[in-house]
Amino acid sequence: MFKKQTLLVSIFIFFIVSVSIFGQTPDISDVDIGDGNYNIGDPITVTITADAAGYTAGAITINGSGVTGFQDLTGGTYTCTYTVEEGD
Repeated sequence: MFKKQTLLVSIFIFFIVSVSIFGQTPDISDVDIGDGNYNIGDPITVTITADAAGYTAGAITINGSGVTGFQDLTGGTYTCTYTVEEGD
């Protein structure tokens, strides 16, 4: 189980994902960024699977940039949006 983890996720290019969620320390079991070809400015939905629902977002970054639209989908599943930047 991960307390706070930097994960390497492949989407034809590599992304470094850092998740920090305020409140209880979550056990994060998966961070999914779908496969695809992305251009600068494209939004990508990121799905985070944790041990419980009800967490609120602290700092969630991908390649050092913040994400937007953090949502609790219940059941320990969360989503947010990352926008591809030049240099990713």
